[in-house]
Amino acid sequence: MKGFIGFKKITSIKDSKRKTYLGNKVIEVTFKGGEKKEYPEEMLKTIVTEESKDLTSLQEIMVRPVVEKILILLTESELTVEDIIYAVQTKVPYSIEVNTAKVYQKLWGKEKYGPMFPDQVNKLITLIEIETKLRAKL
Repeated sequence: MKGFIGFKKITSIKDSKRKTYLGNKVIEVTFKGGEKKEYPEEMLKTIVTEESKDLTSLQEIMVRPVVEKILILLTESELTVEDIIYAVQTKVPYSIEVNTAKVYQKLWGKEKYGPMFPDQVNKLITLIEIETKLRAKL
């Protein structure tokens, strides 16, 4: 695969051993200079461009398909516009913040420490739930 992700030039790609939280394929991308990063296959198809892009443009490209999927789900639920605005502005950010805080606390014993991806939050929350259930049985 040729092209760019943001301003980074892709030199090679290969399958990663990792899968997304829902079991989808993850691809390892190597950039000029040797840096490597993993992306879900569907995201990779979206974010690779023929020309270099600045980070703001890359963020817009990355977020667009996610927002479209969220809007489709919200439309399918037939919520009112007011309920959608409430969910997006209040409930979703709160849920992300609470779950991220649990993960940070579990991993580092602190409230915050660097960026974290949602699949890392989900995996750790699952581990916390399993651990809690196991302790309850002891």
